[in-house]
Amino acid sequence: MNIYFPVPEGTYNSFSIRLLKDNIPVAGSQKTLANTAMTLETGTIYRTPAVALGPKKVLVAYFSFTNNTRSVAESMAEVLGADLYRISPTEAYTSDNNNYYDSSTRAYQEQYGPASVRPAINATLGDADYDVVLLGFPIWYGKVPRVVLSFLDTYDFSGKTVIPFCTSGSSGISAAESELHGTYGAIKWKSGARLNGYSGEQLKTWLAGHGIENSPMSLTVGNTVLAAELANNATAQAFGALLPMTLDMSELNGNEKYKYIDTDLPVNSACPGTIHAGDILLYGNNCVVVFYKTFNTTYSYTRIGRISDASALEGVLGGGSVSVRFGS
Repeated sequence: MNIYFPVPEGTYNSFSIRLLKDNIPVAGSQKTLANTAMTLETGTIYRTPAVALGPKKVLVAYFSFTNNTRSVAESMAEVLGADLYRISPTEAYTSDNNNYYDSSTRAYQEQYGPASVRPAINATLGDADYDVVLLGFPIWYGKVPRVVLSFLDTYDFSGKTVIPFCTSGSSGISAAESELHGTYGAIKWKSGARLNGYSGEQLKTWLAGHGIENSPMSLTVGNTVLAAELANNATAQAFGALLPMTLDMSELNGNEKYKYIDTDLPVNSACPGTIHAGDILLYGNNCVVVFYKTFNTTYSYTRIGRISDASALEGVLGGGSVSVRFGS
């Protein structure tokens, strides 16, 4: 039989269904649905057209003066495979602004000046079309730094989900949130937090609480299935839409397998500095690369995803060309 059920419109990574008998769960009946329809013992489950599954387009935008916020933002972008953007003022703040009680400093005058003060910024963000923006900043004099408001004035995030996070020696984020909500009411704000010193795992847990997680993917080589995750960016979205897909990948440099595909994917490339075994990256706009060794690089790539456990990856991929099936 066919079972149809309504799902609220929105974006979902996955959802589960289980069978009940007299309101009691049937053992072994719970199933998790991903991007494709699933056949259960009782029939076929169809996903409704309103559901959009898969990775989100996430931007981690941040302003940092002493690099505390930068450290959290970089870890967050790494966890999610999200785009990272540093908000930078046209005129950089000098070390004089470290003197918190000096009323002559630029930061002090901006924070205690008129509410309309907006320092000029380097507007280098090419595309502001994101599903979610994670907005990071230090707390300055109990407030959001004015330069962050310049960023929000420059790019229109009306109707978008924005989640603030901060670093601070003592202040929480509540006063900053009140200011943001009151000034930019057209944005869909979610509750933020002070994230001083959060580890990658702690950030992952916090992000999951906001429904932001990496979408599952698999790589099959012969009889071996490797669990992986898609990044949360436009490249991963476009790549995920092509799945399932089998690629005959060639060997290169004793550390990677690659394949040029027929479809050009969105690009937001950067040099990662270090390639990690298990990284799935895009070189140029159509070369999919799976790395099975860790090494330093000067080349630029866009993240697609990563293999969860790469400890046996070199042996699985072998020394020559290999057929890899990418599945959702």
